[in-house]
Amino acid sequence: MPSPFLTRGSGSPQSIDINSGVNMPEVLNPRPLEPTGIIYTLGTSDREMEEFIDLLKIYDIQVLIDVRRFPTSKFEWFKRKNLPRALAKRMIGYVFLGNELGGYRKEGYDAHLSSEDFQKGLEKIESIAIYDRVAIICSERMPWKCHRWLIARILKERGWEVLHIIEEDRLWTVEEKDKDIPLCEYS
Repeated sequence: MPSPFLTRGSGSPQSIDINSGVNMPEVLNPRPLEPTGIIYTLGTSDREMEEFIDLLKIYDIQVLIDVRRFPTSKFEWFKRKNLPRALAKRMIGYVFLGNELGGYRKEGYDAHLSSEDFQKGLEKIESIAIYDRVAIICSERMPWKCHRWLIARILKERGWEVLHIIEEDRLWTVEEKDKDIPLCEYS
């Protein structure tokens, strides 16, 4: 089953980002469709757009999954209205899952972790990650300051290897000892 986000088509080489309606150039994946078992995360922070794209290219990211509840930024290039188009120009897909997985919940993020929306969001990530190399993004550069660390921890419990991209030559992983750290409240 091909990826529903970046598809091989006949005629015009495009696919539609189901979340934003943005026409995206076709991406032909030269790798066999075999699960890598790896999901990356990355913070937008105050990075320049080219630095951000370079990191995605270095780690061969094919689909960016945005888990920002409020996908805006003081940097124009990271606003949801601009980011999908910028990524499409570089042959990278974009999926917005901020409604399902975004932080800042009235009931607190701990309570949201057991919600149906949260579970659906995780399933969407996993269904994409089976076929494409994905990176989950949020605003904080350091994952331990961000709710994507909690998403990553649960994905790890579900059998995925999760690597947090800090810089070009610096990755951080969720270790077994980190499982004992209590979940944070994001409200």
